[in-house]
Amino acid sequence: KPFNMIKNAMNHLATEGPSYKIVFNEEKFEKEFVDLFNAYNEMVDSINEYINKNYAYELAIKESEFKQLQSYINPHFLYNSFANISTLCRLKNYEQVDILAKELSKYYMYITKNKESMVSLKEEYIMANSYIQIQQIRFEDRVKPIMKPLSENIMEIKVPKLLIQPLIENCYKHVFEEVEEDGFDMDETVDEQDDTDKPAEEMTA
Repeated sequence: KPFNMIKNAMNHLATEGPSYKIVFNEEKFEKEFVDLFNAYNEMVDSINEYINKNYAYELAIKESEFKQLQSYINPHFLYNSFANISTLCRLKNYEQVDILAKELSKYYMYITKNKESMVSLKEEYIMANSYIQIQQIRFEDRVKPIMKPLSENIMEIKVPKLLIQPLIENCYKHVFEEVEEDGFDMDETVDEQDDTDKPAEEMTA
């Protein structure tokens, strides 16, 4: 009977998981079996503890990723983009609608599907360009960005994800919102040399 109890418990563990513990009266079994039953029950407790800790850890990771994703998805930017699509549709400017939809798709695919915290500068550059293309549909001739090509020797440098886009977003949000019809020319430059005497971004009225 003690062997059958161990066998049944192990079969249950293999098929149902660590949800079953051996219930027994110590007085009815020899010490060796009592020790064996206790060892099995302790193993079940350890497995359950590990599962709970691992589940809590995975849940915390998912929650952290979700909050990070929420910070990436700027609702104001998204609402403006949908408003622009609506306006362009009313104006029957379907070519601009097509451009805006494609660039929005690229932008949100990048921030939602790429889980890496460090990416290549080339990836950041491409994403930043998509962001500018989206904003240009709204600002039109008021802002004229010039995206110079990256030097090949710095394309694969690893940088934090979304390093460039917030800088450009702040330009549009805090500077270009007040731009009159004459507008700005924005020269967006990424240089492989650290030249403190030369600004990375030049804007001339």
